[in-house]
Amino acid sequence: MNRPVPLPVCLTAETPEMLGGLTPLAELVEGSPSLSLLSTCTSEAVRVQVNAGNVFQLFEPDTTEPIASYKIKGNIAKQVTALLEHLAAFRNFAALQAPDNGLRGVIKVRFGKLIRAADRRRPPQYEGLVPDEAHGEVALKSGENLTIAITNPTDRPLYVYLVALNGMQRSASRLYPYSETSTRLKPAESMVIGGGPDYLITMGLPPGCRSGLDLMKVFLSHSAIDLDVLSMPEFGSGYRLPSDQFGTGSRLDLDLRCCLSAQPLPPGTQLSETDLWTLVEQPVRIRVN
Repeated sequence: MNRPVPLPVCLTAETPEMLGGLTPLAELVEGSPSLSLLSTCTSEAVRVQVNAGNVFQLFEPDTTEPIASYKIKGNIAKQVTALLEHLAAFRNFAALQAPDNGLRGVIKVRFGKLIRAADRRRPPQYEGLVPDEAHGEVALKSGENLTIAITNPTDRPLYVYLVALNGMQRSASRLYPYSETSTRLKPAESMVIGGGPDYLITMGLPPGCRSGLDLMKVFLSHSAIDLDVLSMPEFGSGYRLPSDQFGTGSRLDLDLRCCLSAQPLPPGTQLSETDLWTLVEQPVRIRVN
């Protein structure tokens, strides 16, 4: 598993006089494990700009259009730090890769387009999607339905989780399990997520948008996790990093929490050598009809 990286941040102001008012924010950024305060702006840093009237703008590296602009009331330092920690958590979640263990590359996962949903008599019909050579993306039109076929060739049951990461909203949505209970895929068993009849994964775009990209991550684990760790609201909606570093105590749960907070495992954490997890991901390009 790749290490989570603190988000580099630099602070700027509309006028030099305003910089002095950023001291409380600078102190909180310096104290956050998921953030790294820079003395000067670099090409990799997220820039925070304060303007007159307590209007704060956040800029991605090497961009001139802000990703967010807020007129903040109350505790400015806390609110801006929370926004930056959300951005850092999303980046680390998107960058998370499978650890090098006995499960990596073993589980069969195939992404497809639903042709006919399952009913009481027939299984779903779907066709496989082939990633393009340039970016490794599969493509669907807005309104079409995505399927994920999974086969467990191992001799142990696996818990299955599906998350969609939206780069425009910087959000994460749990798509499977459908309910609030973790479900297992038995040895030699296969399943199709999004095949119906009760649940479909319909791809869509915001009004006025002609193209979008979702990153699908399929997690497979020997042990169950706390489902809440998989969800992240739209940027600016009040996301808070997990306060509990353990969750269920499973290796996947621990690693996800370390990833989101950019912190190491808690000292003295007991790790099982047989509690493995892996990850298969696929970028899905959505276009208008």
